Amino acid sequence: MAGRSRGVTLVPKLSRALRVLADVLESEGARRLVRSRSWAPVSEELAFIKSLSYGHVRPAPNQIDSEILSLLNEVRELAPRTVVEIGRAGGGSLYLLTRVCPADSVIISLDIGATPRAHERFFAPSRVSTRLSGSCAATHTIMRS
Repeated sequence: MAGRSRGVTLVPKLSRALRVLADVLESEGARRLVRSRSWAPVSEELAFIKSLSYGHVRPAPNQIDSEILSLLNEVRELAPRTVVEIGRAGGGSLYLLTRVCPADSVIISLDIGATPRAHERFFAPSRVSTRLSGSCAATHTIMRS
């Protein structure tokens, strides 16, 4: 009987381990797709990131197309040295920001519960980036930036 109960307790652990492995493989596949892209007009970048679906990775931005395109064109024109994005969700708008900001700019993405691995799959290969996790209202989060 002891062997049977041991097997029962291993099933949930094995299931979680397999899910983590699948997440890593899906993230890696999406990262390769993103990093293999050459530069394209902003409207094509938006269409690409909205259509990207690789396993659980679906980074489509939540903004209205015309609004995000207007913002991205303005960001490209301003060529900021630093950009702060608050609220990452799937990472789609973060990806788009990496496509319109100057190559030497710093993009800070702040999101509660964000993990560095989740962000890394969308950065252009040469992008300098900073990722933070925590509440934007918490002093200790602000001090880390």
